[in-house]
Amino acid sequence: MVALLKPQQRQDRFPVLPHVTVTPNMASLATPGAPIRLNRAMLSKLGYGAAALDTLEAGVAITYSEDDTPALHTIREFPDGARYLQHVTWLGDRRAWKVETIKRLPDAAR
Repeated sequence: MVALLKPQQRQDRFPVLPHVTVTPNMASLATPGAPIRLNRAMLSKLGYGAAALDTLEAGVAITYSEDDTPALHTIREFPDGARYLQHVTWLGDRRAWKVETIKRLPDAAR
């Protein structure tokens, strides 16, 4: 999956930063799912912060990196525990970027 994010455009369906365009293949990733219940105590011990847990419980994916995440890569984690390694490439004058999903990672504990 490849998503191009461009400056100065907005989508009307959900809030987006002014410099980001959500392409059709990203819309399903950005649209919140149903709220879920997580084992907050266990996940907190694994290093999840309160903001990340609140976001996941609201049905929204989070993006982060870990100490061993390669440069220019992020991890996208969904509320169901699915995780993907993504490569981020800045385009032109660094006002736009391209995000490519490289591979699926082992699911996160739930």
